[in-house]
Amino acid sequence: MNDGTKPANDVQSVDTLTGLSTSQEVSASSAECAEREAEQLQASSNGRGAGERTKLQSGRQDPLHGQTLEMIVKHLVNTFGFEELGKRVPIRCFTHDPSVSSSLKFLRRTPWARKQVEALFLSLKG
Repeated sequence: MNDGTKPANDVQSVDTLTGLSTSQEVSASSAECAEREAEQLQASSNGRGAGERTKLQSGRQDPLHGQTLEMIVKHLVNTFGFEELGKRVPIRCFTHDPSVSSSLKFLRRTPWARKQVEALFLSLKG
């Protein structure tokens, strides 16, 4: 039965308060949501790109500024070797068939492991 109004589930129905069709509302809310997510991502990463670091929020210089993950891993491997490094940071990428490239792949995808490696590096520089 058609009483002159479109059903609520019709994608093209018009909201009388906003004047937007539901498809426009969905697009607007999707855009707003994507914008908020982008802002949150930027805020959480402080605008850092891959491998880059900026100043800490406290205003002091980040002790890892200018140090790439590859430089850190190579330094630790040259200092300790993979066997000792695997004992100090017990993760499989250092203990089972280790290589710098496989370690970098794992550490880039695993924040908790990367933090441990960075902490060991900083303790040496300390």
